[in-house]
Amino acid sequence: MRRIAVMLEGRYRPPGRFTHWEPKMIELIVKRTLYKGEFIAHRSMEVKVPVTSGPVSLTESVGKTVSRKIQRSPEEWIVVRVPAIIAAEDWELANRIVADNRNKGRREASSPFLLTGLITCATCGYRYIGRLHKEWRGPCKKEVVSTSYRCSSRANRVPTVIEEIGCNQKQISMRILDHAVWSVIYEVLLNPEIMIGALEREFHGEQNEQIRSQIEFLESQIRELKIEDERLYSAYLAGAFDENEYAEHRTLVKSQQQRHQADINRLMENVMSSEQFEERKQEIIAICQNAARSGLVFDAPFDVQQRIIKTIIDKITLNANEGWFEIEGVVSGKYLFDGVEPNPETSNFGGTNGGGENMPIVYPPARAAITATRSSPVRAPQPW
Repeated sequence: MRRIAVMLEGRYRPPGRFTHWEPKMIELIVKRTLYKGEFIAHRSMEVKVPVTSGPVSLTESVGKTVSRKIQRSPEEWIVVRVPAIIAAEDWELANRIVADNRNKGRREASSPFLLTGLITCATCGYRYIGRLHKEWRGPCKKEVVSTSYRCSSRANRVPTVIEEIGCNQKQISMRILDHAVWSVIYEVLLNPEIMIGALEREFHGEQNEQIRSQIEFLESQIRELKIEDERLYSAYLAGAFDENEYAEHRTLVKSQQQRHQADINRLMENVMSSEQFEERKQEIIAICQNAARSGLVFDAPFDVQQRIIKTIIDKITLNANEGWFEIEGVVSGKYLFDGVEPNPETSNFGGTNGGGENMPIVYPPARAAITATRSSPVRAPQPW
């Protein structure tokens, strides 16, 4: 597919809103039944699905759903016959080739990726994807397998697209990033006061207070405009002005109310209300309590770690070049990490931070000590 995309690039204009040919686009074109004379309506529908796919949600009653488009069963499709561009036999042959290429190219990773689907590149906004690489080293040709995350902006794309995106983010070891993220999550789950404290600082912060003040001011303006509207109506009844003048004045007042209300709606998207603060606080407490009841340990099985992470994290923005990642979700914050492979023999709790003080996390995924004093224990990886 990539070879075809490279051949088409620069020779033919790509379809629709696309500016470049890409392998996935070629595959989608080949699979379209429209070319063999079949237009299919009623193929898909939108459904609400839970964020977590595990048998038991970590949050129990604190669940979230998202909209997903799924394909209906073929029995529900409505097939409309249209003029064919190619013969049905040629279409079937092309799709068999695509399926064979996919099956031959598919490889089973020896190690699953903990953060699949969550990592976004800080430079270009593309997703990071898991990569498994094998090489044979030494005279005995010993097989060495390495796993890493890399930005998908350079994966399986034509050179013109890669150059246009212009992302220079390097790949990062899977073990380094998985360990760094899980260290943050584990410490927070054991100590909910960390996130509650951060939540309180956000709620009482200057920015949140300023937005609330703006909302209160706009609400007072709307109240005054409503009083003005009542006065206009009373003046109209008293004959102060005619019907056209009343309509003109009232239209002006109503338009001002609508503008103020639109400003309030926009500000409400960026402010944390008392109700939202309490709701998020209870959500954090519920998640931490459920994690504790489940017997959470640092070296929890992969499926347990993945279910917990995907329950409480919505997005991870990664800058591998500068050595930081930012978490969004129930747990949030920006963290630094060292590009050092974690040592399985020392990746546990109860070590030191280099100055002799006790430090909960031996491996320094978030450089916890950079924001803490040497004279006091570091309770968790600290955000910027």
